[in-house]
Amino acid sequence: MEVEDVVEDSLVSAYENLNGFDTSKKFSSWIYRIAHNKAVDYFKKKKIKKESLEDRDEILETGKEKLIEELEIEKERKMAVNKAVKNLELKYREVVLLYYFEEKNYEEISDILHISIGNVGVLLYRAKEKLKILLNNKR
Repeated sequence: MEVEDVVEDSLVSAYENLNGFDTSKKFSSWIYRIAHNKAVDYFKKKKIKKESLEDRDEILETGKEKLIEELEIEKERKMAVNKAVKNLELKYREVVLLYYFEEKNYEEISDILHISIGNVGVLLYRAKEKLKILLNNKR
């Protein structure tokens, strides 16, 4: 396991436990703690001796920086997607929100919006095409 593996484990752990983040505290401190704990776990598993503590500090610092950077990139992506969804026409936005954000199936969406199941599929397909265009124009 290398630095990248510790960072990846940290990212996965942060993502899985995002609901447990206390918003009254600093996000960077929370992320650092996760990265620190993952690095400590790594060293325990490998039974690394005390002379390797300098390596641990390097892994922690590098991991922290990469983790924060990757989380910022993910945050920017989510913001771009949310903005693009908000720019969709209402009929497309409703289908996207119900399907992807509320995890409704085609039949449930059909009942909610009073449209055919086939129309749900068509609207969802067209919405995805429009989102691709909107998101590619942002780059």
